[in-house]
Amino acid sequence: MADVLAIQKAGGNWTTQMFDHLFYFGTEFPEYARSKEYAKLAFEGLQANMRETLQPDGPIGESAGYQMMVHNQYLDVMERARMLGLVIPEDLTAKVETALAFHMYTVQPDGFRPPFGDALGDDARPLLKRGAKEFGRQDMLWVATGGAEGAPPERLSVDFPHSGYYVMRSDWTPQARYLVLRNGRYTAHGHFDALSFVMNAYGNPLIVDPGIYIYGTPDAVRLISTKSHSTISVDDANLGNGGGPTLFVTAPGIDFLNAEGPGYQGLDKSIRPVRRVVFLKPDYWVISDVVYGQGKHQVDSRWHFADMAAALDSDTQVAVTTHKEGGNLALIPAGGAILTASMDNADTAYVHEKLEPALMLRRSVKADLPLRMDTVAYPFVGETPDASVSAIAPSPGSTIETSGIRITTRGGTDTVIFTQAPESEASFAGGALRLNGQFACIRKTSDGAVRGFAWAQSRRLEDGTLLAECENTVRSLDVSYDGDLVRLTVSGIQPSLHMAAHGCRRVSINGSEPTEIRAVNGFFRPFGESGG
Repeated sequence: MADVLAIQKAGGNWTTQMFDHLFYFGTEFPEYARSKEYAKLAFEGLQANMRETLQPDGPIGESAGYQMMVHNQYLDVMERARMLGLVIPEDLTAKVETALAFHMYTVQPDGFRPPFGDALGDDARPLLKRGAKEFGRQDMLWVATGGAEGAPPERLSVDFPHSGYYVMRSDWTPQARYLVLRNGRYTAHGHFDALSFVMNAYGNPLIVDPGIYIYGTPDAVRLISTKSHSTISVDDANLGNGGGPTLFVTAPGIDFLNAEGPGYQGLDKSIRPVRRVVFLKPDYWVISDVVYGQGKHQVDSRWHFADMAAALDSDTQVAVTTHKEGGNLALIPAGGAILTASMDNADTAYVHEKLEPALMLRRSVKADLPLRMDTVAYPFVGETPDASVSAIAPSPGSTIETSGIRITTRGGTDTVIFTQAPESEASFAGGALRLNGQFACIRKTSDGAVRGFAWAQSRRLEDGTLLAECENTVRSLDVSYDGDLVRLTVSGIQPSLHMAAHGCRRVSINGSEPTEIRAVNGFFRPFGESGG
């Protein structure tokens, strides 16, 4: 068998497995004539395999289960090499550590990896415990032990732009509100799942990836298709393998993602989806999907529930899960195209050779492209969500991407604005709400006082009165009003930034010690003559 492994050619995880076993043979059984030769061949081959397969932000380009298998084998090799006095270059050791950090940051609140691609229900905690020991990482130990040991990771929401994973997380407890979206290319064992996502909240999986069934079966083919994932299909065509340009912004109060998917197999190249996602921390998400192209097409937006515990109100088209314990989810239509909704049968496969029944919400329309579909994804505990949603009509002549959504809860009212691009100028019915930029949200208390606002790729925001403006486009701005203190998180130094004080007397910029605000007519410059 060793003779075969030494000459066999493969790629990806096959190369990893062959050289891993050949390295084990050559070092565990030195009495064989070619053991030393094979050990050297395998050790050098494994290093080349690491350089070839590990992407800059951590994982290999295959599915979640194969990622974990390969990264475990790399740890095996490192441990065996150390016992034998062999040296692995520091840059490769750093690559393996980055791969383990990827698992740590993408892990679901229950400790399992989201099963994108050909993956089952894979527990990431044993791998992270090995990583904690190998690299002395207290954050990996924290995640591996559910917080019993170690220290929590520094970051909550993280993007992996090279491999195409985008994580939004409220905290590091099992009750966390969590969403991970995938928009990247597979090198093997992938599904046609661009822009699909997994969501958890309050201890329950709410939106899931379907997993994979026995290779070569009709069920496996079905689970691989775009129609089995929580994403957008056009004319029942599968999405391509890959993802387009993506913007990811994370701040204390919001996360914002603008992700362009690949085109559809067999359709005109102009037909492509874009998914905009905002996480209004720590509670819920607003998702706005735009499908570009021309002509009349069948467009379906699907939402794959974890099981059969979901119901659809035929009048309001609100879909709600009905778990007796832990978290539930309300999917609330929020504007755009007029859709029909149905609850379809679906499957999950997280255990080898076992299909489990599930339900999938499908919202559909046959209409001319381009079109937009807006949804509020609102996790809650109990039987009924405390959220109501209304669309805000854009001014006449607005582009299809322009969307205004108002969400009211017991805590107050949030207003979310999406536009086409940073250079866009959007206004809405009544004229009070205006944005120069790509995305913004305004958060108010139940009595109407502004408690904060945020934007991405924008330069001016108004809601009856000016909230903030800057001469140049600012990638990320997040503001909260806390008593007499303004907490400002902003990308870069912005000398021309001009913003409302709302009666506050101090400002903290990017976590710095508060300084005095010298407001003029209720406005101040954080980096100008006051507060900076």
